[in-house]
Order: sequence, then C-alpha cells, then structure tokens
Amino acid sequence: MTLEQASNLIKSGEDFTVEFKTCANALSKTVFETVSAFSNRYGGHLFLGVKDNRRVVGVNKDVVSQLKKDFIETLNDHRKTSPTLFLALDEIDYDGKIILHTYVPISTQVQLCNGRVFYRVQSCDVDITKESSRMQELYERKASIYPEREVFPYVTKNELRFDLVKRAQRMAAECFPEQHWEDMDPMQLFQHANLYETDWRAGKIGFNLAAILLFGRDDVIESCAPGFRTEVLVSKNLTGGDGERLTVGTNLIEAYDLLTDYVGKHIRKRLTHTNGQQEKVCATITRELVSNLLIHREYSKRFLARISIDENRLYAENWTSPYFEGKIDVKNFTPRAKNPLLSWFFVNIGRADYLGSGLRKLQECSNLCFNKNPEFTEGYIFKTTIPLVFTSPETAKHD
Repeated sequence: MTLEQASNLIKSGEDFTVEFKTCANALSKTVFETVSAFSNRYGGHLFLGVKDNRRVVGVNKDVVSQLKKDFIETLNDHRKTSPTLFLALDEIDYDGKIILHTYVPISTQVQLCNGRVFYRVQSCDVDITKESSRMQELYERKASIYPEREVFPYVTKNELRFDLVKRAQRMAAECFPEQHWEDMDPMQLFQHANLYETDWRAGKIGFNLAAILLFGRDDVIESCAPGFRTEVLVSKNLTGGDGERLTVGTNLIEAYDLLTDYVGKHIRKRLTHTNGQQEKVCATITRELVSNLLIHREYSKRFLARISIDENRLYAENWTSPYFEGKIDVKNFTPRAKNPLLSWFFVNIGRADYLGSGLRKLQECSNLCFNKNPEFTEGYIFKTTIPLVFTSPETAKHD
C-alpha cells in the first residue's frame, strides 16, 4: 500500500472496511477480533499506530519486528485462530512515524477468534456466536460465495485418493511443522482444512468440491468439475512440425507437478545463456504461473484453461469470477482469493505463498529477466502475458 492510499483511508475514518488500533507497544486482543470480523463480512484494512479519532501516533520502532512476529504466530495458532490465516503486517513511514497495515480478505469459511465468531457492523466488531439467526445467515452467505464449497454428499472416502492425503501431510510438515498435520488422521485433516463440512441451507454433509479437486479420482473430478482440465500448447516455431500439446486432467496436486515440469522444460529451452540465476527466475515464473492458474479459477464452468508458449511470450488464460474488468496494476491492487480453501491448502503444502504474492513475483521476475512488465487482465477470462525475450546475460546479474 502506498503512503497516499494509506493517508486517504485514514482521513476517511473507521467504517465497515477500515479499523484503527493504537497498539504502540503490543498487540491487543481486539486486533484478532477485527481480523475475524473482517473475514466474516466484507474484508477490510487494519492499521496499527492510529487512534480511533484518526490521529496517527505510530508504533514503537523498537518493537516493530516483535509485533509482526506476534501477529503471524497468533494467526497460525489454530487454538486462537481457526482456520489459520496467512497475513502479514507491512510498515508504512507516515511523517516520520511507523504505522503497520494489513488487508484482511473475505474468507470462504466462518472465521473464529478464540472460539468466538465476530461480525463487522458499521465500525464495530460484534460477537454473534450465540445469535443463531445471524450465524445461520453467515454460514449461508459463505457457502454461496465460492463454488469450491459445494458439498457432494454421495462422494465417499472410496472416491478419494488417500495416498495423496499422506503426501500432502508430509509436504505440510516440511513447510509448517508447527501445524502438526502429520499427527492428524485423514478425516481430522479434512475437517481442519474445511474440506468436509455441512451445508446448512440444503442439509447436506460431506466432502466439498475443493476436497474433490485436491484428492478425487480423475473420473470423480470430471463428473463434479467440468472445467478441471488444463492444456499447454507449444508453438511449432519452437518444436518444429505441428508444435506440441499436453492436456492435464487430474487432481490439483499431481496436475501441479505435470504442468510445472512441462512448462519449465520448454521455458528453459528458451534460455540464451546457461546461468543459474536465470534458471532460478524461470523456475519461479513457472511455479507462480501454474499455481495461480490452478487455485484462482472457476471450475464449475466448462472452459479449458490454457497455457501457450511461443517465441516471444508465455500466455495463460482461465475462467474466473471477476471483481472488476480491465488491466491490473500490481502495485496498487487489492488481492482477493477466488478459491480461498484451495489457496490456503496450497500455501500449507508449499505450492503457493500469501495472497497477492503470485502476481507480484511474476512481475518482479519478468523485470529481472526480460526488463519488461507482464500483463494481467481481470475479467471472466483472466489473462496473463509474460514476455520471453532473453537478450543478454546481464539480466541474470540482478539479484
């Protein structure tokens, strides 16, 4: 967030989507109540170092690192925050004072803080845990936002691949051992990750679409998610003949492996110099492109997601539910998860980073390697265009 954007939000005062906390030396418990309330309502901007009357007082510079650390640790402690969240506090220099900011996106599931459910009402965080009508309304609204939460009551354990569950547990243990995923049995993990849930509107209990996309047999995924296939096209100018084509139609965990291997192989062929830094940047581009394509798309539509590789560009497109239409300014956009359950799961197994980091990394790597910005276009078809012009080994000297 830029200083100008922060200043405008602070001047406008607290409301549904803006909250100020003083927190000069330590985090108050209300910080996490606000995170819960924002997650459960419209999302919002949280500022530390600002009083309710909009006066910027800043946080103690000596404790900034500790505040950031405490914030991340609390959001990743499932006893205090459930489900766990991957957010971070960013520093903003405001007239010589340090304020901290984070944007809390809308969550796909009901967000708890110390076992309580908070809901944003005007500029207040209201505890609605014991208000049955509001709780039912909240569950219904959450379920209607994201197709990944559709429950399939006739899908049983027999239609899922539990070998993949064990693999995911090992991957998570390597990335976040404090989560203790390996100590959970498969059903505990499904419930912890909100992959097995109750649809209170329809009275259905079972595995949802996110669970099926991650762990379902191929035939089951095809039946439940028409848009699960991804095609990679390689230009005939790069391969000779009629070009090459790969179509991947399997669970997201193995699809990620197949796509990154194939796309990465063809991008490496475009390298003009064998250079470790250049290869590293190309690997990051491949990882972020494939990860974004898999977890931020609409699977209920029969639209074939596609990656195209030609002489001068790497292009990807997929169907999505847009928040607006037009070009994305990476420096000034507010990221919103299209499939928060899938995003959260990919973060936990090391296949993605925090929300919004994918596009920023793609832009950073594109500038490092090609001296050009990629293009991201939001719409019902989300489009990514990355230049593939390796001009000199000097580009690889940047770190």
